[in-house]
Amino acid sequence: MTDTKSEYRDQLLRTIQIQNDLLNDFDLFDPRTEEAIINLGIYWTERLKSEHFTLTQLKSITNDILTMWKEDMGGVLSVEDVSNAIIYAYNQPQNVCIREIVIAATKQLS
Repeated sequence: MTDTKSEYRDQLLRTIQIQNDLLNDFDLFDPRTEEAIINLGIYWTERLKSEHFTLTQLKSITNDILTMWKEDMGGVLSVEDVSNAIIYAYNQPQNVCIREIVIAATKQLS
């Protein structure tokens, strides 16, 4: 296994773990969808640990997982949403310190 492929596989496994941790910590999805995403993560984790994949296959797996997330969330953030958050933070007075901004798409309509 090449270093790039190994690193990509390890990053994908970490991403699946983070995804499952987030699902356990936040109420982002309805229970059925949440269970389906967790099961998908478990399925791919087991396969990634026991089978050998090409780098192209690993990238395809990543794309499939991201596509599922995007579709279930109703899409991704727009450039305007991100830029509005940045402008908001930038326009705060000097005595205000914004240390972190977390931006995520939701199913809510604007």
